[in-house]
Amino acid sequence: MKNIFFCTIIGALCLSSCSSDTTVTPPAIHIENCSVNGDVVSGTPSVKVGDVVEVSLNLVGSGSELVTFQAKANENEIKMSLADYEKDNVTTDKNFTNTTECQLRFVDGVKFSNVKVKATVQSVQEDLMKLKFYLSAKADCEGSELDVELKKDNSIK
Repeated sequence: MKNIFFCTIIGALCLSSCSSDTTVTPPAIHIENCSVNGDVVSGTPSVKVGDVVEVSLNLVGSGSELVTFQAKANENEIKMSLADYEKDNVTTDKNFTNTTECQLRFVDGVKFSNVKVKATVQSVQEDLMKLKFYLSAKADCEGSELDVELKKDNSIK
């Protein structure tokens, strides 16, 4: 009887010491390339009014299915649009996918996708502007955010 009790206690301790918390990796947004007016750039691009910045992104669920992607910027300075995306990976339901708002909702089962975002500079008020990208996945963690900075081209007076 003593052995059964002892084994039960040891077994319970072993089970409780096993962590049920698994490390969940948030989704990731990787920049494949960035171009200004068709010329590939590295670092922080310098821009002026009329410049077109294209950012190609690789979206990774890090083991989980992707849920949503969104791109944003200050609308007074930058007009954004989706230049390209994998249409088979995205729902066509207008309540969830709105390409004019740079918002995508992925269909079930998508763990990787590629997106190209086009940003046209409308006005340069500040020395630094930001393109913001958001990605969420079905993982039990927060989504990811990526900021791409654009600096004012000071060669223009």
